Amino acid sequence: MWHPFDYLPRSWQIPALVILFALTVLAAIQTNQPLNTFPMNALELAPNPDAAKIIINCWKGVDPKLEAARLLQYWDSYFILCYSTFLALGCYVIANRFYSSETNGKTLGKLLAWLMWVAGILDYVENYAINKMLGGRIENPWPKVSSVCASLKFAIIGAGLVFIVTAIVAHMLLRVLRAR
Repeated sequence: MWHPFDYLPRSWQIPALVILFALTVLAAIQTNQPLNTFPMNALELAPNPDAAKIIINCWKGVDPKLEAARLLQYWDSYFILCYSTFLALGCYVIANRFYSSETNGKTLGKLLAWLMWVAGILDYVENYAINKMLGGRIENPWPKVSSVCASLKFAIIGAGLVFIVTAIVAHMLLRVLRAR
């Protein structure tokens, strides 16, 4: 399976991962805005307009103009780009370094690398819906669009993280077993 990271020289992959990780952490820090009782993911997953109104009204209790939520949304645009590319490269590196070309693991890793960008696109659609709600349109379809996109995004990211962690653990166990 072809992937754009095929053009990234192997010697640049780990430094690129480190840089992307640092950028992801820096962007994540900027999204740490005080929103009151409910974190942003509560609104992301709000199942209906009533739940979304409760969350937004709670935020308005301490921030009537929702400036913190809007600032979080601004920085989240950069965070999405960073985390999705970091996880995509992570899946790609694991696939290429831990699996031979004949295995399903390599294909799965490259597929998950593509899917990390799909998760990013879902996150941008989710943010669009959230911005509509922050702008006062706390009505259907925006809570449902946000909730569905967020759920799919979290599932894809979770699958990618499981792939990365299990591949690393399996690789380490094999090294230990071979050393014996």
